[in-house]
Amino acid sequence: MRQNQLFFLILFMSFSLSGFSQIDIRNKIEAWYKTARFSVADIDKNKKLSKEEMANFADDFIFYFNKDNFNFADADKNGLLDSAEIENKWESERSLRDIFEKQKIRSLNTNYLSLPIADLKYLRQNPELIAELMKNAYWMTDNPFLTSELLKKKRLITEDAGIMAALNHNLYWLARNPQIAEKIYGYCNPEALSPQITLWRELHKKFLRDNKKALSVLYDIESGK
Repeated sequence: MRQNQLFFLILFMSFSLSGFSQIDIRNKIEAWYKTARFSVADIDKNKKLSKEEMANFADDFIFYFNKDNFNFADADKNGLLDSAEIENKWESERSLRDIFEKQKIRSLNTNYLSLPIADLKYLRQNPELIAELMKNAYWMTDNPFLTSELLKKKRLITEDAGIMAALNHNLYWLARNPQIAEKIYGYCNPEALSPQITLWRELHKKFLRDNKKALSVLYDIESGK
């Protein structure tokens, strides 16, 4: 009896510790994303973002282009947002991003009636649809098998400029899926990318190197190992 109790106690503790590790690294990924997103958008490196700078990564800063959200976030009313002002709106940002991305999927459903039951063959016959889906972190997260299969097709991704551009600009999804991002970074010659996207990749690869052990724990948990 005692042995059984001890076994279940160890098992419970293992899952608990794994859970905490998973939460910790996910929080770290999110914190890194917010910092790196700011860095690549801050072209003049004055530690403040203008709407013009944000426009280079409009999907990542979509919250600030909706209604009066930029002005609400701009606490000191200087027409620029610093990292603290943006941090204060993070939860609102995340909620609005989710709403907008779901709206985009619903819109695509009206133009591509087979999208809800799409398979790899159907998607490959509609590369322009793939490009739209590669912009959408919600769809990619909600359809991991199809996403994974698409991203295995190196030629498909590299030979279609629209797909590659969409994927490279989906910073939020890339940050949350660093193990896949690492492989994608080898698909394209960095010289073909914009300086800001190149900077994002370099920052992300350094993050991967610096957190290799912690990230490997996360991947083992998600793959069920």
